[in-house]
Amino acid sequence: MSVPINEAAIHKTLLEAIQEHQLFEVDVEHIQPEDNLIDYGLDSIGFIKIIILLEKLYHIHFDSDVTLLENFNTLDKIGKQVMIRIAKA
Repeated sequence: MSVPINEAAIHKTLLEAIQEHQLFEVDVEHIQPEDNLIDYGLDSIGFIKIIILLEKLYHIHFDSDVTLLENFNTLDKIGKQVMIRIAKA
């Protein structure tokens, strides 16, 4: 499966995954790129699921020093982290 690689596409893919895997109990249409996902119910289990999903989708690996919730608590931050990993690949 070919996955588009830009921040907007990453946001869209992530929102679809959140909805598909029911990571939050909210309509994903209300989530804005700068919104703190913790406010929508992101917990440690959901956080790990997001990391694993991103690694599989984009064929990347996040080092443990980067996988802090503060680096992945908004769609904007997640998009930036994915783009950084893709650029290093």
